[in-house]
Amino acid sequence: MRHLKKPLIQLLLICSAAAAWAQHPRQVVYRDVFYEAGAQQIIFGNDSIVLAFDRRDGAWTMLQHTSRPGNLMGARTVPDFNVNGQWIFQARAVPLKDFVVDIDPYRKYASMSLTWHIDDTYELTAVYTLFPGEAVIQRRSTLRVVRKQPQDVFKLEGFRFELPRIMLGEPSDCFVHAPGSLHPELLPLPATPYGSLVNRQAIYFPSAPDMGFGLLCLENREQARIFATWMSTTGEASYTPYIKTNGQTLLLCHDNWRQQYLQQDVAVSSDPQVISLRASLKEALTHYHQTETSNDRDPAPGGDHTILTIDVHRFPSGFKAVTSRLQRYKELGFTTVQLLIHRPGESSPMNPLKIDPALGTSADLKTLVDNAHGHGLKVMFALPLDGAGPAATLSVVQAALAGLDTYDVDGYKIQGASFQKVSWSLNDRAPAYCTGHGFVSLVSSIAQATRERNPGFILILDSPGLVPYTLPVLHVNESPASIHTALSRLAAGDFTAADYQQYLSAIYRISGTGASRVLSIDAPEKSAGSSSYSPPYFCLVAIHAFFGTPDVTLDPTGVKPAEEEYYKKIFQTKKKFAALRNSDVLLDAVQASDPNIFTGVRRSNTDAVLVVINMSADTVRTNINITPAVMPATRTLLFDNVLTGAPVKGNIAKIGLQLTLPPYQVLVAPLK
Repeated sequence: MRHLKKPLIQLLLICSAAAAWAQHPRQVVYRDVFYEAGAQQIIFGNDSIVLAFDRRDGAWTMLQHTSRPGNLMGARTVPDFNVNGQWIFQARAVPLKDFVVDIDPYRKYASMSLTWHIDDTYELTAVYTLFPGEAVIQRRSTLRVVRKQPQDVFKLEGFRFELPRIMLGEPSDCFVHAPGSLHPELLPLPATPYGSLVNRQAIYFPSAPDMGFGLLCLENREQARIFATWMSTTGEASYTPYIKTNGQTLLLCHDNWRQQYLQQDVAVSSDPQVISLRASLKEALTHYHQTETSNDRDPAPGGDHTILTIDVHRFPSGFKAVTSRLQRYKELGFTTVQLLIHRPGESSPMNPLKIDPALGTSADLKTLVDNAHGHGLKVMFALPLDGAGPAATLSVVQAALAGLDTYDVDGYKIQGASFQKVSWSLNDRAPAYCTGHGFVSLVSSIAQATRERNPGFILILDSPGLVPYTLPVLHVNESPASIHTALSRLAAGDFTAADYQQYLSAIYRISGTGASRVLSIDAPEKSAGSSSYSPPYFCLVAIHAFFGTPDVTLDPTGVKPAEEEYYKKIFQTKKKFAALRNSDVLLDAVQASDPNIFTGVRRSNTDAVLVVINMSADTVRTNINITPAVMPATRTLLFDNVLTGAPVKGNIAKIGLQLTLPPYQVLVAPLK
């Protein structure tokens, strides 16, 4: 369900007379989709949902889920658009000019279009689309300049879609979800109570679909209902998701940035906003995945990785010092080293592999790579693309190939791969927003060129949103700084292991079966207030190793040999259990009764393993609920204690798997 197809078959002429209501109280449009045109309001709905619009000004006034009575919207809303830095519709009272109901020629959906004329300059059309039998709405806006003087310049910034005062029953029964990157203030957490947000300032989330997912959800568990909304951009343009409040209720918003110059009588359309009413968060996340990702995409090549990121500047003698440590890194269980070789603050997409001379010579770097290969390690370079546009494609691709030819490098982590500030030029025939998403085609060109030379070439993108899903690359889940924020909040008690489990579970539900994400964690010395490798830190390392592609940064001067052994124990466990590699991540298949316990399952076609981690400083006795899909045949599980090596038994009773875990224990058991 993406952009609406054209042309549409017009079913009805423009309805402007109230007499039509008396003659046609309900008109069936297609299957169960219908409309009613009254003197005061226009109704558009199907058997699952009903929408109402004010006949005078076209404002959307009601959204009703037919399974339960009541209006889910507590306020009126109209779409808006921004021209020359001003939101045009928000300060005006504009009457509705007309409306039209249409059906898709392929017989998949029906639409209602509402049209306004604004200041004799603009024509705005809001299109609401319903699908037979589904509680799903797509709405989009189309803008046309109807009167323009030769000297007028109209710069369209984008479109705004607001969903005001959405309520699923009582606020005390509702929770808010915003799956994606950890917010700097960790708000909202998974299942944040609705009432805890109504007195906060607006919460702006990372732009989607590059740096975040853009998905906003309200949940009422008592009623088994989820209200989910996002925008479907196909990766062409970005949008900003945010939540505003009025002290009592929440306003869910998406600003869709389709920047371009407006020409007279040339229609410009937004991306569609999707609104989905589901019975559970799992269903909503699955719908998002089915709508926004390609189910037939090729998996990212390169195999399983345990990545060590090395900032060569932190080694006193640069490349030579790193070379001397390679055997130790192999012994610890790392399979891939990623090198940061640029002078800090001096990287350019025109010369992305320029070496900082303070680190050594090109020959020193080649010796490092050759030695790594001799130890069975793969080597990646950081490849900065900050500010790179379409014009830089040839030079960046040539530089990427030069890395293969000169150093025999095995992969790149592409940095700065996100939407850029657009470039406005009246001479460009393409819309301005096209200058902001050039990294998509640029990364695609890099992938094609490097994999013609090496089919297993590794590419990692530091964009955690959905744009990477259009490319055969691995994708970074979170910045190391955000992970350390989570660690500090974990220590403060306002973030739990269960929160992190639910956070990762939502992301993998969005990502789809078989997906893997690069889970980064930086050296503790870089985090405020942390001066050692703490037990919670190694618990997170274990989570990242067992439920993703771990990417660890070590401080060569700060880590002690005994602390390095923790990495070795974790990575040896990952190597021991095949199901911990290249298998499905099932974080919603198990749940501990204590929020300090992280649980998860990895399952391949033939094997499954259960991971249980106590992230608290206390001994915890817990019951773990195991869903029937992964329930083992045996009633006793024998766990490997990753950190101590001592076996641990757990018995499965009617109330679940019963375990007693000492502080910071990491347990892994096969499910047979």
